[in-house]
Amino acid sequence: MNHYSVATATSLFHQPDQQLWQRDVPTRAQFQPLLMHSLLAVAALHKAYAEPEAQRAEYCTRALQHHQAGLQLFQARLGHISTDQDSADLFTFSLLLVVWLYAWPALAPDRRDIDSDARLTRILGTLSLARGCKTILDLQMSSITSVPTGIQDALAQLRQRTADSVHLSAIAQLECLIGLAWRDRDDPRVAIAWPCLLEEEFWTQVAYRDPMALLILVHYAAFLQMYHRCWWLEGWADMILRAVDETIPEQDKIALDFNQVTTQISAEFQRVANLFEPETH
Repeated sequence: MNHYSVATATSLFHQPDQQLWQRDVPTRAQFQPLLMHSLLAVAALHKAYAEPEAQRAEYCTRALQHHQAGLQLFQARLGHISTDQDSADLFTFSLLLVVWLYAWPALAPDRRDIDSDARLTRILGTLSLARGCKTILDLQMSSITSVPTGIQDALAQLRQRTADSVHLSAIAQLECLIGLAWRDRDDPRVAIAWPCLLEEEFWTQVAYRDPMALLILVHYAAFLQMYHRCWWLEGWADMILRAVDETIPEQDKIALDFNQVTTQISAEFQRVANLFEPETH
């Protein structure tokens, strides 16, 4: 718990919320095992992240144990919400659950998949679980500022490749969040909101390996590069890019100029990422 208070709490979200996560939530967790398990699960993963790979297994085991215990309590509480405090506890747990879901794949001992298709399937499974936690959508989505010119041009070119309304909606949502990230540069919730905003049909297309949907997913992966200093998002950009690159058939890559497009968009987001440093580590 000491590691959480000293290190993890200041690394989760943006600066204005640090008192909440460093003082208020741990105080509440003393009386709520649900929250205590979630804090300890995330803290254990953060501790694992800070350790050499050979020494991570013990902390990952603890993280998984607390995660599973917290999840059981969470599921039991869902049908018994009677007070505002109950809602607040579940809201807090959901945010910590999303952090755990994103942090776990890069740190888990069994993170090496058998093949590329299994790798992409696992990524989609994690995103599906995270999409169930709608609390991350508590974002100010109005009056979004414009996105950097290079990225705006890349998204315009992406739109020209499709007339599918599901594709176009996914691109529009991504552009909206990029604009929000450009304005509010230290809140990683922006980075993980996109999967929750999309129509279920988009994820069905990805599950069936629709080439255009996969190309849009690659643009999202490039967007995640803007949050490369957020420990619980670290590795996600490369993980998605690798999985899609190994899954999409060569003929579809040629038809979509896949290699050129992914190289250009990754370089553009990396350039933008270098212009600001998120406050999370």
